[in-house]
Amino acid sequence: ERALRRQRVAEERFRRLAEHSPAIIGIRDGEDRIVQVNPAFRNTFGVRLAEVIGWRPAERTDLADVPGSDFADLVDAGAQVRDSDRARVWQGRIPHPDGHLVELLGRIFPLPADDGSVGIGEVFIDVTAHERARRELADAEQRVRAFFNAAEIGVLVLDLQAIVLDANPAALRLTGRGLHEVRGRTLDIALAPADLERNGPLWAELVAGRRGRYDLTVTLRSSDGRQRPARLTVTMVRGREGAPSTVLCLAVPLAPDTETVSLPARSLPSPGEAAVLERLAAGASLQQIATDLGMSRRGVDYRITRLRHKLRADGPGGAPATSAALIARAYALGILHPAVWPPRVADRQQADDRPE
Repeated sequence: ERALRRQRVAEERFRRLAEHSPAIIGIRDGEDRIVQVNPAFRNTFGVRLAEVIGWRPAERTDLADVPGSDFADLVDAGAQVRDSDRARVWQGRIPHPDGHLVELLGRIFPLPADDGSVGIGEVFIDVTAHERARRELADAEQRVRAFFNAAEIGVLVLDLQAIVLDANPAALRLTGRGLHEVRGRTLDIALAPADLERNGPLWAELVAGRRGRYDLTVTLRSSDGRQRPARLTVTMVRGREGAPSTVLCLAVPLAPDTETVSLPARSLPSPGEAAVLERLAAGASLQQIATDLGMSRRGVDYRITRLRHKLRADGPGGAPATSAALIARAYALGILHPAVWPPRVADRQQADDRPE
């Protein structure tokens, strides 16, 4: 009697476990007929118990013929488990009556049948949403990697200690080095000491969260000794929880040509505009420029607008030029010397037409 009570309790425990489990559970007998499925099985596939009890998976050729279906492989896996008497992990897609595929992951294992033969037990979880998200993430990462490799500007991925984690081909061309030479190094591999000194406080503010990005005009040093002016845009990338994760450093090369372009007098910067342009190219903020030159913010904005029009730096359709585009245009026209630091404007200037 005690043994019978224990058996009944064990059977009730198993029944409740199967009834309330979120896992998909199915049991097949020694002749491969389904003898039991739990509510999770019925809910996942939208079937009633009477619709599945007694049918043999090997006879469901309609499910095996659905494009993308792994049902035939599931049948084969069950036969292998029965023959070997050893459990195995299985993952694949099973057709749903509505027409879509359900992605399952779990185990198939031998289970004693009532007649003493070897039956089959199956316990799966529905990973359809997870697998879809994983594939979408892999596709997104592949697209990002393609953009990363094809980008015309140099891109460096840095950790929070300014160590290079990755570099795209454009960045490697700018430095004249291979990825194995750049990875694991700091920015001192490509920047002059003066640029590193200017970058230090800005980097500290970025990592501390006091700014999200900053721009800096620097001189890039190649492995063969060549120097080239460039505009750096350094941006913090945050993880899912909002904590700092990695840093992106975009390097836009400025015109290396030192020849002076002949410009009409009306296109030359005035002394006030030249002073603003030099400080803007050095990475100063608009407020810093205003304070340094004793101007108002409105005066600085006025001169930047004048420079955009004079240098024709605006984008397609008259879109206002960014600071980086304006500086690049000034280098391209020979107004800023590409090999001089701090940035300096040539002596060719016209009278300032608006006193502060």
